[in-house]
Amino acid sequence: LLAPPPADAPPFHVIVAGDTGAGKSTLLNALLGYEILPTSCCAACTATVIDASWGEVWSATVEFVAEEAWRETVTAAEAHARAGGDSSAAAEASWERATAVYGSPLADATTLLARLDVAELLGTSRQLSAGGDADLADLVAPFVDASASASDDSGDLSPRHLWPLVARVHLRGPFAVTAGGVLLRDVPGLADESASRSGVLERVLEAADSLLLVSSINRAANDKGAKSLLPLPLRRELLDSGYLGDLAFIASKADLLTPSEVSENLGLSAGTSAAACAAARNAFTAHTLTHWFHEGCLPHLLPASRSPLFSGWRERGCLGHEGLRFELPVFPVSSRDALVLEGVRPGDGEARVFSSAAETRIPALRAYIALSA
Repeated sequence: LLAPPPADAPPFHVIVAGDTGAGKSTLLNALLGYEILPTSCCAACTATVIDASWGEVWSATVEFVAEEAWRETVTAAEAHARAGGDSSAAAEASWERATAVYGSPLADATTLLARLDVAELLGTSRQLSAGGDADLADLVAPFVDASASASDDSGDLSPRHLWPLVARVHLRGPFAVTAGGVLLRDVPGLADESASRSGVLERVLEAADSLLLVSSINRAANDKGAKSLLPLPLRRELLDSGYLGDLAFIASKADLLTPSEVSENLGLSAGTSAAACAAARNAFTAHTLTHWFHEGCLPHLLPASRSPLFSGWRERGCLGHEGLRFELPVFPVSSRDALVLEGVRPGDGEARVFSSAAETRIPALRAYIALSA
């Protein structure tokens, strides 16, 4: 049975972070068990903070950016245009967002900021009520999907797109993974060059109770963006005093592989099945990431030297994960195959590699989140 969180309990923030294109939106859909977020776009899905939490009815809250923040964006966009495009990456990102709203070429900042159709949205919020998961997906699409315009039935395109004006979208529904008071949060891409979006990421990470670092399995072992969040001092601190549930590494898109290439790279026999190749690559990825995480750590922090339980945990009354020492869990997952095998994507045909939802590791990741909370 699904149980809503206690009314007075603060949410347990699980932050989903990774580079653009790492598959975070598809992962979030798989964890929720519903196809809510668009997965065909890139910039919009990572430019907006997206929250998901328990709700007995399907709804969403859209929060628009503050007036001062949008003023900075438009001013930087104007400067970028006047410089002939020869300016910083952050200014270019501002120009892209401004032209998505106003069109191109841009007028001067004063004229743009005076437009009431945009100004009346700044600093406000909008409540959306839906009749189900598909209805909710349609309602939130203009606010998170770069391919969706703000056009209504009359063809009015003013503003042309809404997503650059959105600071956060909060989804609510009967999501089993959030039933214990969990709030899932998808944040902007780690490699995003926009200073304003980087600031958003830093503030969001500070509020994290648990962090899921997401990287495509093809590059997870060498993902500098994800690893930059885990410098050696932090890794040592986690191993010394952290709890199980503080951090996990998610190697996404485990269903995307060429068996012959995996067989050659890992020394498998010719003709090894796709499922066996995936299992071998999953094990290799987990081993490589675990080895990297412990590099440079003192001997007493290595797995062979540590008990999985804190000393005196029974006497201190620690319950659940509070008595378990931190170790880095690595979850190689296939969000796409999980969505197919669980019947969420009936039109996508057969699963690519895995034969059961359990093999995709999405159910295991949901259980890990429940344990962490």
